[in-house]
Amino acid sequence: MKWKEPSNNHPFLFLPLTQGNPQCAQIDWVQSTAYKTPVTTKWLNIWNTPTLTSDTEICDSLIELIQPLITLINLAQSSIDIHQKEQPHDLVTDADIGIELLIRLWFSKHLPSHILIGEETTKAPLSTEAPIWYLDPIDGTSNYSKNQANYCLNIGSTYNNAPYINIVILPRTGETYFSTPTTSNYTLPNTHTSALCTEFYPHRTKEASLFNELLKENQLTPHQTKAIGVSLFNMLQGHCTAFYKPFVKPWDIMTGAGILATHNFWDICFLKHNMDSHPLFANDPNFVTYLNTIYQQNCRIGHLIITPKNMPDLKNSIIDKLRNL
Repeated sequence: MKWKEPSNNHPFLFLPLTQGNPQCAQIDWVQSTAYKTPVTTKWLNIWNTPTLTSDTEICDSLIELIQPLITLINLAQSSIDIHQKEQPHDLVTDADIGIELLIRLWFSKHLPSHILIGEETTKAPLSTEAPIWYLDPIDGTSNYSKNQANYCLNIGSTYNNAPYINIVILPRTGETYFSTPTTSNYTLPNTHTSALCTEFYPHRTKEASLFNELLKENQLTPHQTKAIGVSLFNMLQGHCTAFYKPFVKPWDIMTGAGILATHNFWDICFLKHNMDSHPLFANDPNFVTYLNTIYQQNCRIGHLIITPKNMPDLKNSIIDKLRNL
């Protein structure tokens, strides 16, 4: 059956199904009664005629918009079709694709001048003039495909050389962190577990060796979830002291890093491929050109390191190790 848009006469949201094709045109989306959820009048107003005159209104609208989407994600987990990308360990589900298409459709209607970079669809050229959004509809697809709980939905953005609006939600629990240029529900925990977090596939022995060396040298315990967004969510909760990820993709880290950046406790260090430091949230012309080039390749923009500002030796230790990758 063709996908039908929710309306007052049809107050249900269906997950768009595209047989694994993220470029599928809306006219070719189909739906299944297995993946549908009722929506409220309030939600329909946000879908059709949202008020978006302030950053807070955009953030609030997105959080409300996402609620039935996470219901669809949870409904689909045990039965949705799974597809392999270029590598056997790199998976995508029809839920990843369908959720991204729904969010893209909303942005195209209501924030058409904003730039949306999603994991699953074509990467639009960046601009120095508009907010740039990074979307990962299901961060932790491998966990999701195994019916495990460690996955999240990330929507992060940058604008005017700073974090803009950032939202991360754990669909299984509904737990949410968000930030805007003026407000956030993130508060620094009183304590942080002395743990170091990174993520890599098990076959990457060089990264495993580097991680073990850092743990031993800095007397830290390991923290890994097999999902970068979930790991950063845990960092927001105080479950680890530091995070690093070499050759990172932006939709994995921009949301969590943007929310952490609301507190002066954290040192957020981004290194380009040549190991030159550059502000992660920048949109100056040179950096935008750099990102546009990489988005037409493998989308791995560089190395991210997040440490407490009062632990510069730990940051420098990580940087020294990354030079050897």
